[in-house]
Amino acid sequence: MTVSVPVELPSHLEMEYPLGMRALWAIFCVSVLSHAADVTPPAVPRARSEFLKTKYEAIQGSVSAQFDLGLLIRKGMGVERDPVESLKWLKKAAEQGHAGAQNEVGVAYRNGWGVARDDAEAVRWFRKAADHGQAAAQNALGYALGTGRGIARDEKAAAVWYRKAADQGLVAAQNNLAYCYRHGRGVGKDMGEAFKWFDKAAQQHLPAAEHGLAECYQQGLGVPTDAEAAAKWFARAAEHGHAAAQERLGHCYYHGKGLERNYEEAVQWYLKAAEQNHVVAQLSLAGCYASGRGVDLDRSEAYAWYSLAARQLPEAAKARDVLELNLSPADLRQSQRRAAELKSRLKGEASEGSH
Repeated sequence: MTVSVPVELPSHLEMEYPLGMRALWAIFCVSVLSHAADVTPPAVPRARSEFLKTKYEAIQGSVSAQFDLGLLIRKGMGVERDPVESLKWLKKAAEQGHAGAQNEVGVAYRNGWGVARDDAEAVRWFRKAADHGQAAAQNALGYALGTGRGIARDEKAAAVWYRKAADQGLVAAQNNLAYCYRHGRGVGKDMGEAFKWFDKAAQQHLPAAEHGLAECYQQGLGVPTDAEAAAKWFARAAEHGHAAAQERLGHCYYHGKGLERNYEEAVQWYLKAAEQNHVVAQLSLAGCYASGRGVDLDRSEAYAWYSLAARQLPEAAKARDVLELNLSPADLRQSQRRAAELKSRLKGEASEGSH
């Protein structure tokens, strides 16, 4: 069956959006008619077709389409990425009360996407969305209040907003709320509550929460000490790339805590964390190379990793200096070159962070 597709462009659109609208209108008409008849649409990639359809609806005034269009342009789906154009459409939706768009405008101002970074303006938009119950905005507002970014620091208010988002099931907010309870940030210390919220977030595979839950089991925070459970959750977080969990899993393997001792496995996990600039892992890895445990003895490699860890850990600097006394001039030069190579490859600040 052959269907004739009318492509007459409404006059108000022809006048307001003359460039390219005839083609856009034609594709939209074909898309609509193809559901009711045997029509072969133009060869337009799916992502591009979705973008054009969404843009047409956005121009027609659909607030949800304006929001979707802003995200499509931000992500470069069906069109080139354009943060300025993205923000334009997100603002259109945000100014009409779309909570998701208000949150995304806040994200744009916080990150400087399509506009000069402005933390105070980001907070203004986060608050608008948070007041409408938007969970991601509630969490973002809590973070701003907890850190004093764009607004006066208020840890009690931060915890309140984290709780609102956590109660809606937002995993990041559940982890943040757990952290507040563990450290007494804006709420009284309560290890039982910390464990509860870490567990909720960890069950949703958030690496930071998996690590936090592992620490609860390891240290007996809100739950009886359980080395095997701790190792299990460190492993889950480590496999998800969490550097502090990788270091802790290496520690578990090295000392046989919660699982069978295995120096080779310990070295592998220390290395993964060390390459993410985790200084404790760098120190431990250096010790393995210096002693030959889990890896061939290599004093040059030990020297290099001690040197990296020495940026923050005095004990690493001391171990490096002791090791240097046992190196020949040639070996020392080689070790220093290796240290410089590692420093160049692993640029960025050293970290001991666990969250």
